[in-house]
Amino acid sequence: MGRAEKVKVEKIGKSLVIVALLLMPALAGANETSLDLTVDKTTASPGESITARVTVHGETSPPQPMLNNTDGFDTQFVGTSSQISIINGKYSAAKSFEFLLIPQRAGSFTIGPAEVAIDGRTYRSDTVALTIAQGEAPPTSPQNVGDRAAFVTAELSDTSPFINQQAIYTFRFYSRVPVRRTELKPPNFTGFRKEQLGDARQFQKILNGQEWTISEIRWALFPISAGDVQIEGPQVIADVAVPSGRRSFFNDPFFDDMFQRVQQKTFSTKPIAVHVRPLPAEGKPADFTGLVGTAQISARMSSQDLEVGESATLTLSVEGHGDIRDLSTPELKGGSDFKTYDDQPSFKPATGNHGVEGTKVFKKAIV
Repeated sequence: MGRAEKVKVEKIGKSLVIVALLLMPALAGANETSLDLTVDKTTASPGESITARVTVHGETSPPQPMLNNTDGFDTQFVGTSSQISIINGKYSAAKSFEFLLIPQRAGSFTIGPAEVAIDGRTYRSDTVALTIAQGEAPPTSPQNVGDRAAFVTAELSDTSPFINQQAIYTFRFYSRVPVRRTELKPPNFTGFRKEQLGDARQFQKILNGQEWTISEIRWALFPISAGDVQIEGPQVIADVAVPSGRRSFFNDPFFDDMFQRVQQKTFSTKPIAVHVRPLPAEGKPADFTGLVGTAQISARMSSQDLEVGESATLTLSVEGHGDIRDLSTPELKGGSDFKTYDDQPSFKPATGNHGVEGTKVFKKAIV
């Protein structure tokens, strides 16, 4: 048949580029500059904190926006977070600035607009209406717990996610007295796919000069449809030790604890309102499977040179944040001069505190 013909990997290299483009569409330019103002809740009581988030879209390093009309609130700047994402082939950049608003009195308020000046142009957000009602504020942290001996909190990392975008739901039970028994009734998370992130963990922390025992459970939530949905608050039934009011003969806290009585109490939080945004309709690839997240791809060949009839292994590794496990086997295009055989893909979850993430590995035998 003549001498064996050497086959260089330029064609395979082109195929790798095509595979990479399939998994990570080319950047389509940054989105236009705009400003959003959102809050984690629109009703509260005096002393109950509200988190306001000002997001500058289309900019990676904007100056800090100004939040107007915050009279009646103790306003504290918390920090920033940045996001760069590729959704349906479109590249977008955003930077968020968080403010903590603590109402000082009851009433109806309209905060905002937020505004920021960029390149000589001023951008403004919409306003947000808040209702501050009189009454005892449910505690959200030991800073406003008062004389309570125990309480619970629940929070969601993102209250306006896209369909299939991961959001982390964190539940915490705080106690500074002995607790004999606890029974947790978690939310049903209607409208979400959920996955508990590890086992419950317990730790101690000094807050406001007191030692608290904190039990924490976290879930990764993936919304399945667009629209407004409400996550009902979890409920905890616990036997909590409370002082009887009697003092021991020795006037010592150790012996005073002997006179404590156990009281069954029920703890709950307010529901969390979530607005799930639909995925953009434009620019969606024909083979888009619905995976939303951040990922990077790498590829390597087991051999750089092949002869006709010989085989080599192409390994594609996709590492990212999101439900990478659902990623289907990529199609290798442009390889009409090769035969390919797929191995069973593998998934290795990552250890960390950022939700569902890991690496999915695809192997293809190429002849």
